[in-house]
Amino acid sequence: MPQTRAVRDPQIEELLAIERRYDAALLSADMPALEGILSQRFFLNDFMGGVVVRSELLRYLGAGELKFHAIEPHDCRRSIMAIPAW
Repeated sequence: MPQTRAVRDPQIEELLAIERRYDAALLSADMPALEGILSQRFFLNDFMGGVVVRSELLRYLGAGELKFHAIEPHDCRRSIMAIPAW
């Protein structure tokens, strides 16, 4: 049976490292780390379908109104997409 070898792409590895830092920062409410990771356009959808923008997330975490107890990544897929030159 042929053996396959995982190809390590440095860009994908860097993105995965950022994802791990983001998860760790959420779990510990590390505000400086989150401020450095999240873009000004960041948002997430809450479980009710609402939108939480960056400033609200940081405010909730900083005030202790929101706490992440666990983050379990699942169905992680990596895709490389090229942006065509105009």
